[in-house]
Amino acid sequence: ASVITWLPHGMSFVILRPDVFAERVLPMYFPESASDGRTRKNRNGGSAADAPPAAKYPSFTRKLNRWGFRQIARGPDSGAFHHDLFRRDVPDLCDGMGCAKSRKPSASTTSSSSSSAAGEDKSEATATNNKR
Repeated sequence: ASVITWLPHGMSFVILRPDVFAERVLPMYFPESASDGRTRKNRNGGSAADAPPAAKYPSFTRKLNRWGFRQIARGPDSGAFHHDLFRRDVPDLCDGMGCAKSRKPSASTTSSSSSSAAGEDKSEATATNNKR
């Protein structure tokens, strides 16, 4: 049985078996998002064979979103993932794709923007006072 497949029109794909996809596919192509389970132990110290897969399907879907994929919410393609530059049999289109940066600001960005904004406020106040 298929785990992932293109829709007939070739403009979207659907993950039919997210559990199998997370367990078998993610570890091969996204090792940072998934674990193959061989080195894990379950809570009781037993073998990983008894533990659920550590692959993170939600993490994968967040990556798809960062790359501009959108999950179709309604209609016959509901549940499928779509991107204007991701088409079956047209791999060159992918060259135009880009990954959005994380929305989480780094500590240095946050502190520098705060001090920068404070500096701008101070400059405006000085300019206003000099006009008086």
